[in-house]
Amino acid sequence: MVHVTPETHRGPSQTGSAHAWLPIAVGLLAIAVAGWKIWVPGMWHDEVATLVAADRSLGSLARMLREVDAVHGLYYALMNGWVNLAGTSAFALRLPSTLAVGGTAAVMTALGQREWGPVAGTVAGLASVAIPRSLWLATEARSYAIATFLVALMVYTFWRALQQTRLGWWAAYAGVAGLAILAFMYSVLVLPALAMAAWAVGWGERQGRRFWVATAAAGLAGSPMVLMAITQRQQVGWLTPVLLSRLRQELGSAFLTGTKSGLVNVWWVFLGSCALTWLVAIRRQGRRERGLFVLATGWLAIPLTALLTVSLVVPLWTPRYGSICVPALALFVAGAVAALGARVWQAIVVSVILALLACQSWHAHRLPNAKDTLLDVAAIVSQVRQPGDVVWFVARPAGSDRTPRIVRYAYPEAFTGMADLTLDRPFEDSGTLFETEKPLTEVQQQLAGVDRLVGVMYWPADFSEDFAEADLAKLAQSGLVETDHRVAGRWTVIVMERA
Repeated sequence: MVHVTPETHRGPSQTGSAHAWLPIAVGLLAIAVAGWKIWVPGMWHDEVATLVAADRSLGSLARMLREVDAVHGLYYALMNGWVNLAGTSAFALRLPSTLAVGGTAAVMTALGQREWGPVAGTVAGLASVAIPRSLWLATEARSYAIATFLVALMVYTFWRALQQTRLGWWAAYAGVAGLAILAFMYSVLVLPALAMAAWAVGWGERQGRRFWVATAAAGLAGSPMVLMAITQRQQVGWLTPVLLSRLRQELGSAFLTGTKSGLVNVWWVFLGSCALTWLVAIRRQGRRERGLFVLATGWLAIPLTALLTVSLVVPLWTPRYGSICVPALALFVAGAVAALGARVWQAIVVSVILALLACQSWHAHRLPNAKDTLLDVAAIVSQVRQPGDVVWFVARPAGSDRTPRIVRYAYPEAFTGMADLTLDRPFEDSGTLFETEKPLTEVQQQLAGVDRLVGVMYWPADFSEDFAEADLAKLAQSGLVETDHRVAGRWTVIVMERA
């Protein structure tokens, strides 16, 4: 095969250094747009899981990871240091994700600028943040935004290494790829797309050998986490197989989450038109352009196809896992602008279209109850509680992984001074992610001294029977009578007083 050197490629990549500030500028703009109002939505279960994993000692975190959530171990370790500096407010917990979304926009700008010049490069960065899934990532205190950034950086360092004769970029690629796998193990599914792109470009024996050595090193670095995750397979037992009839809906949820149904079709028409425009123009371009198109296509298609196909039988899929493929869509948009000539007015038109399509989902992701109604639950508790009240978190039903104490962890000020009736061991000492608790039968002595109690209950979506009936009967037998009952989404807050 012919090895393609930088000199065989057309001009824009030679002018990247003249606009070194551009990726930084686009990244900062992305942070401003995606980060505005990230503090408004109330937290939800998975974000509180991040909070309780990070807000503990490193020793407690290590014990927890041996039992659960090893797949998020790198992220939790980073957040452990972060919360010691920034605290555990919704804004503080989400800010690293917002910064990662900005970082992804900067990386995609840099990649697009090297290939097509500053105009198309700017479009690549803006498109990466305008995709609704990115706008959601910026508001989510989970590892997906950082994993997406690392995958984008992995692709960028790979593409640079492929065009260089020096080993430095291959070392950078190996290091970033290893981190990407540690941050999210399904990042490994992007690696075949890189091999396909290198083949399409035409790599020499030396570059091929470097690629496989660097990729093997990355895989070796990420393997301990993958092995630990396999042993903890039961923690994703809540996933269900994907139905063929829902494939289109699953793809829509992967990239266009929060978008109204009418706009979803407009998004697909726009993105499909961009991909087709770039594909048609490739016939007039060289092997490097074709290689980049193969890279974008594989980056988008391989992880999705693998996860969805396997999940028809063995459930491995949730739409959030599609996050790492979002930057590939940005390449299709930028590639279309480049194919049309990369004129400034074209970039402005495309950017306006992106903004108009994205504004509805941007707003939807920044509503107070966009994720859950924990804000309302905390407000209700603050309204109904009185000095000396005890709080009773109703035991979760069998099969549910959601503890109602997440509202206390997220908004502790609403529960200040309230004794927890059934708490056994707090999450710091439990050896797992959340706390352990005692049944009501073991706290009868404490219950005898309770004159007023505030109960907090969460009803799982797939649970219809009154799982708290027996416990409520025990409280009634002890002389407590319900005097207030309020509902917030799937949450219920009750007040019981001694008759």
